[in-house]
Amino acid sequence: MRLILGIWLFYKKIFVPAMAVAVILTLLDLLLTRTLSRYITGFSFIMLAPVFHFILYEFSNPGQYYFYHNLGLNKLSLWASTIVISFIIGIILFAI
Repeated sequence: MRLILGIWLFYKKIFVPAMAVAVILTLLDLLLTRTLSRYITGFSFIMLAPVFHFILYEFSNPGQYYFYHNLGLNKLSLWASTIVISFIIGIILFAI
């Protein structure tokens, strides 16, 4: 349970900006092409979540990893959870 809560705390910082930019890109695509493609949101979220992971945790706040390490999550497990959760959310967005 502690690991799931740690991943939840970690991922919620990534989810909001990645989803916001994915929705903005979808709206921009809607304005440019005049058609709504459901794949744009999912694909852009899958690509943007690891980018925001890098920006938020590797670049601007590398000391944050110590907090998650104390919860039993190393850097590799956090990167793997980012990729897996982003892929799952992206597939859900493809289906909508």
